[in-house]
Amino acid sequence: MRKLLSFKQHVPFETLGGKVIGFSPSLWENKLIISRGSNDGVRKKMPVISYNGARVGRVDYVGSSSSQVSLIYDPEFVVGGIVQRNESRTIGVVKGQLNNDEINIMEKISWDADIQKGDIIVTSGFSNNYPKGLPIGKVQEIKSDNYGLSQSADIKLFSSIHTIEEVLVITDF
Repeated sequence: MRKLLSFKQHVPFETLGGKVIGFSPSLWENKLIISRGSNDGVRKKMPVISYNGARVGRVDYVGSSSSQVSLIYDPEFVVGGIVQRNESRTIGVVKGQLNNDEINIMEKISWDADIQKGDIIVTSGFSNNYPKGLPIGKVQEIKSDNYGLSQSADIKLFSSIHTIEEVLVITDF
């Protein structure tokens, strides 16, 4: 919890800490339940991060004292990503994969984009849904897509469902 509180002092937006109190019982849903709800100011679609600042997901359902968070590796979860390296700044769309809670796919990367194994991918901030610069993961592998017209990359996620005990809900950015 100290790590979480220490991180909270360094983020440039308003956050609200919460504990993970449950997980979806279904294998078809990639969700967790946190100990904060509408009584605490949580609203639908608020971003959720881990103590190390890594993207965890977004709030999908809000109860009075708890909320359900859709996790970043859910196949229906999509977020704009950008290479953190200043020389590149390559953009793409990061999506979850079915039955894989460690690797996401970054798609729609230009065929001539400068993306390399080991690059850090962060949120792009091109939409109003997520702040810019939240860490997502690290490029593991780059593949040619669409008959060579584009590229995709396997992204090893920084957050793991197996180690998440506390989260921060971003309430204002």
